[in-house]
Amino acid sequence: MNFKEALEALHRYEKVRRPIWPDMIHLELDTKTSFEENNTVLVEEEIKAYRQECVLFQYNNGIFLSNDWIIEGDEENQVSFADAILALQARKKARLSTWDNNTYIQTDNLGRNIYMRTMTEYPFVPLYTDLIATDWEVL
Repeated sequence: MNFKEALEALHRYEKVRRPIWPDMIHLELDTKTSFEENNTVLVEEEIKAYRQECVLFQYNNGIFLSNDWIIEGDEENQVSFADAILALQARKKARLSTWDNNTYIQTDNLGRNIYMRTMTEYPFVPLYTDLIATDWEVL
């Protein structure tokens, strides 16, 4: 799709990106609504860029008793941390129910470490070559 179509997708609250961008960089439309004293509704729209960050998962012994983990592919049920570990061993992703859908933990390729992945706002502005490209995609 071209940039105009990508903008239209953003206005449908879809995430868009170019496949050549690293770190799962993508654009999203952020909308803020405010109310004025005269009952006027103001809607501000802003396009923001996000990228995936990956860090070693830092935890303490308190997490061992947690029982509100959600496993990738079974979003309806909450399980214990022990069950989440079994899912990680099976190469699935897990997240606490209080985390947003873009934040999760998974093991490295060798299954030796647990990493947390999350999407963070990123100061990124597409180049002109991005704006004239025709390989935009919806995530």
